Amino acid sequence: MGKLAQTFSRWGRALFAPEECLRDRYAAFKALLAADERSLLLVADLEEIFAGARQVDPARTLWLCTQLSEAVGEVVARLQAMHPGPYAGLTPALERIRAGLERQFPPCPGQAPTASPALTATAALSPSPLAPAPFVIPLAQAQGRPELAGGKAANLALAGKTGLATPPGLVVTTRAFQHFLASGNLRPRLSRLLRQIDLARPERIGPLCAGMRALVLGAAMPPDLAQALREAAASAVLGGGLLAVRSSAVAEDGEFSFAGQYASELNVPPDDIVDAYRRVVAAKYRPRAVTYRVRRGLADECAPMAVLLLPMIDAAAAGVLHTSETHQVGEGRSQGQHAVVFALPGLADELVSGRAEPLVLRLPRQIPARVLSVTGGAEAGAYTPLLPTPPLQTDSSQHTDPPLLTKQTLSDLVLAGLVLESVFGKPQEVEWALDRQGRLFILQSRGLCAPPQAQRAA
Repeated sequence: MGKLAQTFSRWGRALFAPEECLRDRYAAFKALLAADERSLLLVADLEEIFAGARQVDPARTLWLCTQLSEAVGEVVARLQAMHPGPYAGLTPALERIRAGLERQFPPCPGQAPTASPALTATAALSPSPLAPAPFVIPLAQAQGRPELAGGKAANLALAGKTGLATPPGLVVTTRAFQHFLASGNLRPRLSRLLRQIDLARPERIGPLCAGMRALVLGAAMPPDLAQALREAAASAVLGGGLLAVRSSAVAEDGEFSFAGQYASELNVPPDDIVDAYRRVVAAKYRPRAVTYRVRRGLADECAPMAVLLLPMIDAAAAGVLHTSETHQVGEGRSQGQHAVVFALPGLADELVSGRAEPLVLRLPRQIPARVLSVTGGAEAGAYTPLLPTPPLQTDSSQHTDPPLLTKQTLSDLVLAGLVLESVFGKPQEVEWALDRQGRLFILQSRGLCAPPQAQRAA
């Protein structure tokens, strides 16, 4: 119906059905007032967030904007219903505002833009389209591709290109993660919980995160992804034995550390790979991981989870290396930069979890290695096989085990740290393992931005 016809229709109703016309205008006015009040409440909520008075998940900010867009659209529609002529220019003005809002919510790196994500709630909550293969790639192909393989895998792939020994591995990509969420329609349900995350209400974070993890753990694995996971776990690359299934989210070990926020599964039988993958993905929604991400203003969609698959190393010793740490040389005197090795016999999972006190060796940043000090270790007897020097006890005959951390091993560790520091351009926190044959493997490297103590590597 053209504008002229609409005008005649309104005049006709006003002339021949004035009471009905008045009732319609009154109803429009009441709806306008309700939409206006809703708009003001939404604006007040957004003002608190933008002023920094509240820290909420970015999903809430986006949701509030979509709600405000709808509420203002309702105000415009009701004004035009009451007085069509004078308010004709409001519709194009609202579209310009919506276009400006859309620019405030750009797509995450590596993701295609969606249609008007800030304008309608359905667009903001709709699941991503099914992601194409590859679901699994060789670790070497992760170099320079953190948007596909996550930060941990990308860093480890680069470390391997330097000539340092790294385990063979495969990466379950972020495309597999997006496919998993889309196949179970998880994204809209996760978003409904995420938009309720408000750090000012910490008592709600645990239950909300538990709900998100339950969604992931209860979701069916799409058959094509399950098949890809089983083939990867049984592949010759991983040797067919027990696996380490490790988080490698986008932004992890990169611009943001996410140290200790996500999960790793150790000693995973190949037959358990599907459930282990699901558990690592679910740990993305641990309260501390969600809180860390929210504090840094990172949207959940911008931190998809890739998963790193490595063969388990039969470790004689393992731990963490800080490549450069400031150390007070003497009271009131100068400071020096040293490398620090945190070590435990066997696997480093108890170091990672904080359940065991490691042996701490401070070394100069030079080759050959030289131990400046040895501290730590809740029970000295358990650590004497690690010591690169004669045991601290005076009666050395009580300890006949040869040292695991020999001068050569410590020299290799320091050298590896200096190489990684040069490659990544800043001091590094390096996870390492020494197998029963004395071979040193680098398992992880990320920027060192934590206090001088062993970190809880995920």
